[in-house]
Amino acid sequence: MVALTTALAKAPTASLLAVASSGFYPDFILWIKTANEQRIAFIEPHGMLNAVAYQHDAKAQLHERLPELARSITRPAGVSNVRLDSFILSTTPYGELHEHYEDGAWSREDFADKHILFLERGDGYDYLAQIFQGNAV
Repeated sequence: MVALTTALAKAPTASLLAVASSGFYPDFILWIKTANEQRIAFIEPHGMLNAVAYQHDAKAQLHERLPELARSITRPAGVSNVRLDSFILSTTPYGELHEHYEDGAWSREDFADKHILFLERGDGYDYLAQIFQGNAV
C-alpha cells in the first residue's frame, strides 16, 4: 500500500489528469485491496439518454485507457499489482436507453462490456457484483 501511495503521489500531473480530460469526473472512487491486487475504480452516475455514440464518447471509453495509465504511474515505483478501472452507472434505465443508444441493439451485456452499468439488481443482473468482481461482464 505504501508503494502504491508513493507511486500515486509521484505520478505526473498530466497522467492523473487523463481521467478529468476525458470529461469523466467520478462521484465515487472505490479502492479494493485483496491479497494479490489493488483496484481503483472510478465510478460516475450519469444519465445516458442524450449521450453520444460510444465510439465518440471519451468518458465512456476511459476504461480502455486506464490499464496503460496504471502501468505508467506504478512502473517507476516497482508496483505491478494495481489496476485502474472506470464505470458509468447509467441513471437512465436499460429499457429506455437501449432504444436510443447506438443502433438500438445493445444488450445489457454489450453495455457491461463497455463498463456502462444500470442501477439494477435482481433477475440475474447486479451492477454492484460486476464492479466488485472487476470485470463488467
